[in-house]
Amino acid sequence: MKKFTLILSGIIAVSYVFAQQPVTLNFETHSILPGADNNMILCQYADPGNGGSGITWDFSTLKAISDFTGFVNNESKVKSTGYFHAANTVLEEFSNRFYLRTSKDKTEQIGYASANNSVIITYDQPFVKMVFPFTMNDHYSGVISGTMKTGQSEFPINGTYEVTADGYGKLVLPGNVTVNNTLRVKTSKTYDVQFNDFNQHVEINTYRWYSCCNRYPLLVLTSVTTSTGSSTFTEYQAAYNNTVNVALPLAEQLKDNPFFAVYPNPSNDIVNIHYTVSNPSKVVIDLYDNTGKKVKNLLNNKLETGNYHLIFNTADDKLMPGFYFIRADFGNSVRKENILITE
Repeated sequence: MKKFTLILSGIIAVSYVFAQQPVTLNFETHSILPGADNNMILCQYADPGNGGSGITWDFSTLKAISDFTGFVNNESKVKSTGYFHAANTVLEEFSNRFYLRTSKDKTEQIGYASANNSVIITYDQPFVKMVFPFTMNDHYSGVISGTMKTGQSEFPINGTYEVTADGYGKLVLPGNVTVNNTLRVKTSKTYDVQFNDFNQHVEINTYRWYSCCNRYPLLVLTSVTTSTGSSTFTEYQAAYNNTVNVALPLAEQLKDNPFFAVYPNPSNDIVNIHYTVSNPSKVVIDLYDNTGKKVKNLLNNKLETGNYHLIFNTADDKLMPGFYFIRADFGNSVRKENILITE
């Protein structure tokens, strides 16, 4: 089993800056990204608890079961079924493939294929997994329709879905890893499959907890209830992230140290740098490789007091995978933050 990794960032007072408002999920920081695989730990299921503001969700006693990785690829790198030409991203979990169409404003699931393509679902009206930006109390809903193909037979699928950011607060994971300012997103999806002589009804409820500095959810709890005639059974799935980026909550140091946050970490394309300038000064931000060689200057400018946001794209600069660090010189202080660039 993989070791649970807690990254204690060199960032000072991230919780202070983000505590002013709930986490906002953006395309650049939280979208499903080809090349950025999702390493998690499968665990026992637990009651997701209540929603609302200022909630503490304590899942410190969840029992780990096994390691798990969700592989995210470009559609061109995955053996396609031939049905999903509009997909640009494929999420593969346990040999099951979820075909996605991602854009700056949303992520849609347009198809699904089980191992060996024994079951293929094609959506005429896709399921919208996420819209961007998305934050506390945001909500959307829609309908899905399509067909399920098994062997040479095809059957109609029709259903509805609803996605709500219903909770905001503190999340406690196994090992007493505590993450403040987490956003909970609830997804409820129901659909019916009309087979030749019977109807199958499926209800799926999924809860996901997000932080500002992790691209993928920190915890996922899912229940799937299937009803066929008078028979009903429910399956449960649960997993938590084994690498959590947590900033040191040292808000008192803000008076003497500029705020400096780099995320998501790791990343393979968009990197966000949030920082504050406490006094008018020249600010220089540079990217270095792990040998200490400067790779690129990101900023060299005189700035007034205020909060700033800088973005650069590792793909545009063709950075090789590996460890780098970002150095920010604020004139009267210097901050450094390590970052892992992946393929």
